[in-house]
Amino acid sequence: MKPLDLIFLLIAIFVSIIPVHAQSIPTFDSVDCPMPIPDGATVVCGVYQVPENRSKPTGRMIRMPFAILKSQNPNPQPDPVVFVSSGGPGGSSLDALAAYVNSGYLQERDFIFVEQRGNKYAEPALECPEVQMAMFANFSTVDSREIEIAREVDAARMCRDRLLVQGIDLSAYNSAESAADLEDLRQLLGYEQWNLVGASYSARLVLTTMRLYPEGIRSVVLDSVYVPEVNAYEQRVPTLAQALETLFANCSADVGCGTAYPNLESHFYTVIERMNNEPIAVDVSHPITDEVVTLQLTGDDMVLGIFNALYQRNTIRFLPFIIEELYRGNTDVIEPVAQEGFKNIFSRAQGMYYSAECREEFPFNDSEKQKEFASQYPALANFMPSISEPVICEMWGAGVANVSDNQAVVSDIPSLVLAGDYDPVTSPEFTQATTDNLSNSYFYQLPHFGHAVQDQSNCANQLAVSFIQSPTREPDTACLQNLSRLDFVTVDSDILPTRFAYWVNREILQAENPLLAASIALFILSFVIQLLVFIVNLKSMRSLAEILPSCTAILNVATIFWFYRIVTTIDVTLLGFGLPASAAPLVGLWIAAGLCILVSIAAQVKTRTALSVISTAASVALQVLVWVVR
Repeated sequence: MKPLDLIFLLIAIFVSIIPVHAQSIPTFDSVDCPMPIPDGATVVCGVYQVPENRSKPTGRMIRMPFAILKSQNPNPQPDPVVFVSSGGPGGSSLDALAAYVNSGYLQERDFIFVEQRGNKYAEPALECPEVQMAMFANFSTVDSREIEIAREVDAARMCRDRLLVQGIDLSAYNSAESAADLEDLRQLLGYEQWNLVGASYSARLVLTTMRLYPEGIRSVVLDSVYVPEVNAYEQRVPTLAQALETLFANCSADVGCGTAYPNLESHFYTVIERMNNEPIAVDVSHPITDEVVTLQLTGDDMVLGIFNALYQRNTIRFLPFIIEELYRGNTDVIEPVAQEGFKNIFSRAQGMYYSAECREEFPFNDSEKQKEFASQYPALANFMPSISEPVICEMWGAGVANVSDNQAVVSDIPSLVLAGDYDPVTSPEFTQATTDNLSNSYFYQLPHFGHAVQDQSNCANQLAVSFIQSPTREPDTACLQNLSRLDFVTVDSDILPTRFAYWVNREILQAENPLLAASIALFILSFVIQLLVFIVNLKSMRSLAEILPSCTAILNVATIFWFYRIVTTIDVTLLGFGLPASAAPLVGLWIAAGLCILVSIAAQVKTRTALSVISTAASVALQVLVWVVR
C-alpha cells in the first residue's frame, strides 16, 4: 500500500469513528414541560439523550425528559431529592409531580422527577394499547383461561412486532440501563451527590443504582421494596394471603367491624366461589373509548379487585363492607369498584413493564414452586395479576439479566426503609429483610397502610424528610405514636347504600354531563320560581291547592342543597357506595317531599295553574329520577 493511500484510509476510518463516539455521549437540553404544571409551582424541565444499549456504542440514542421542582428555599442544599420512577415498571414519574408540590422535601432541596426510559414521556415510549384493550376485553367475557391467555398473547405479539419495526431494542429497557441513565443525568447536571427516593419497582431501581453507582448517592428512601433477591412470582399468592389475613384479623379486633361482620373471612371465600359459578354482570364506561361495556366478573376477578384495593388505606377501610354486601346479594357495590379499578389497566407503558419484568424477574422464578406455594391457599390459587405474563415473557425478547441483578444489594449508604402492613404485593417481611444487607439503615412498618406508604401517610413523609436532612441519625419518629387506627366502614353505622350518590358524582360532578346538569338546573329553577311566587302571594293565598306546590318546592330545594353539600364535602370513595349514615334525615325529607307531591296533585285537580303544574311535574320527575337510580 502506498503511503498516500494509507493516509487516506486512516483519515476515512477516523472520520467514520468521530460521529459514532460523538453520538454516544450523553447530552441534555432545556425544553418545555410535557405535563401540566400545578399553579404556584416553579418547575424547570429538560431532556437528556443517552445510548439505548450501552453494550452497542454505535447504536441509537434515546431521550428522556426530567423536571426540577424548585425548592421553597432560595438557597437550597446542593444535593437534591430524586424521584426515580413511579414504579410499575412502566409508571410515569412526571405525572406524579403534581402530588408533591407541597412536599416537605422542598423546604431545603430541589425535587427532581426523572422519566425512566420507555415510559410515557420518553422517546421511545414502549406503550402497548393493544394489550391493555385485550386485558379489558377479557373482563367482558367468561371465556376459558386458554382463550383469555391467547387473546393477551396475540395482542402482546402485535405490540412487540410494532416496536421492533421501529428499531427498538427490547432488551435495553431494564433497571441496569436505567441506573446508568440516572448516573449520566447526575453528571450532566453537575451534582456531586443526590438523594434517591423510590417505591415498589422504583425502590428496586434505587437498589440497582446503589449497586452500580454508589459514589453519587448521599442517601436513599426505599418504600415497599420490590426486593430483587425474592422470587416475586412464587410469593404472589402467599403475599396476598398475608395481607388478607391482616384484614380479617384487624376487622375482628375492631369493635364496630367485628360486631357488624363476625364472619368476614368465611363470607369472603363464599363470595369467591359464588361469583366463579355465576359471574356478575356490571356496566362500566370504558376508560379509553367511554363506551358502556358490560363486564362479566368472576370470583377470581373479584380477588384481583380486592388485591388492588389493598394498596390504599382509603379503600382498605371499605373492604369488609364490600365483601358483606356482595355476600348479602347487593351487587351494586361492584360498579364503582370496577369503574375506578379498571382505569389502572391503562396507566402504564406496558411494553416497558414486559421488558423489565421479563428480563429481571420472570427467568429467576420456578413455575412449579409458584404452583406449590399457591396450592396452600386453594381459593386464591388462580390469582395472577396477569395470567398471560409467563407466555408473553417467553416470546417478548427481553433477554435475561445477570445473576447479580437478582441478588441482594449490600451497601453502607444511609437508607430509610418503609413498609405498610396491608401491602398485598411487596411483603413487609421481605421489605424489612432488605435492611439486613444495608448496614446504615432504619426500618419502619406503618400499621393501617398498604403499598407505597409515602403516597398515603403524612407520617411516612415526615420520616423521610427528617431522615434526608440528617441521614446519619435516626429520624424523628414522634408521628408514629399518633397514627390513627383504620376506621372500617360498616353498613347502617357509617353508610346508607345507594347508587344515587355514586350516579350524581359520576354523571354530573365528574363527567360534567351538560344535558343532565341542565335538566337538574331546570328542576331547581322551577322550585325557586314557585318559592318566589309563594313569597310574593303569601298573604293572598287561601286554599290548600295554592299552598301545597310551594311546600313541595321548599322540601325539594332543601333536599337538593343538603344533598349537594354532602356530595361536595365528604369522602369521594364513600359516594361510590352510598351516603353517610348521618344523612338519614335527608331520606326522610325526600319522602316528605314525595308525600307532599301526592297531596298537592289531589288538591289541584280543580284549581290547577300553569306554575303549579310545572312545579309539580318537576317534583314528580325528580322523585322518579331518584327512585330509578337509587
